[in-house]
Amino acid sequence: MRKIIAVAAILASVILFTSPSFAGKSEGTERISDSVAAFNDLMESDETAIPEEILAKCKAVAIFPGMKKIGWGIGAMQGFGLVMAKDEKGEWSAPAFFRIRALNTGLQIGVQVMDTVIAIMDEKGLKSFMSGDFGVGVDAAVAAGPAKKRKEATTTADLEANLLSYSKVKRGLYAGVAIEGSRIVFQEDDTAAFYGQKLKASEILTEKKVPMPGEAKPLAEALTRAAKPPAKEEKPEAKK
Repeated sequence: MRKIIAVAAILASVILFTSPSFAGKSEGTERISDSVAAFNDLMESDETAIPEEILAKCKAVAIFPGMKKIGWGIGAMQGFGLVMAKDEKGEWSAPAFFRIRALNTGLQIGVQVMDTVIAIMDEKGLKSFMSGDFGVGVDAAVAAGPAKKRKEATTTADLEANLLSYSKVKRGLYAGVAIEGSRIVFQEDDTAAFYGQKLKASEILTEKKVPMPGEAKPLAEALTRAAKPPAKEEKPEAKK
């Protein structure tokens, strides 16, 4: 058992402290592409899909595709993703790149790869991301977001959280999948490698100092479509 825990601790450290950096724009383009695929995959099923009203109300969306968790007594989690903010007109910003990490103890059994989407519901949640480094559940409250199929069972307290989290498991089983207790950090160097200049998260997300890159337009379009309620079918008039 001690050997297993020791191996788990080593693997957890590898996950937690391995942080590949962008060598140029291509890595950012790949992350955007992975984020589009992750969001579309999440939205395919009513079991995991985010309700339209949540996406219409939220201030921003964070997407962490292929997030990894491993644990056996000691658990580690790491993921790399992006955030896009929405203005009052409903138009999305260019993406800013972020990393999520966690290390904890307790009931941590298994290995898991999952896509995670976070609906950032209010100014406090958005400001936490723009601060560049914050604790989930400490600096911003998080709750499991209501999926389309189960939104009626969601409590008012859940909907009042700063962040609503959605996940879809890609591979593996894991006891305990919450993101509470993790830290989310703005990747300034990777963002600079993608845009060719140093930028703060706020300069991208709310000040819009960089235009929407062509690579991110499919994601902005997917987010916009998902925030619109489905068109109502017109009932044919009854024959007199």
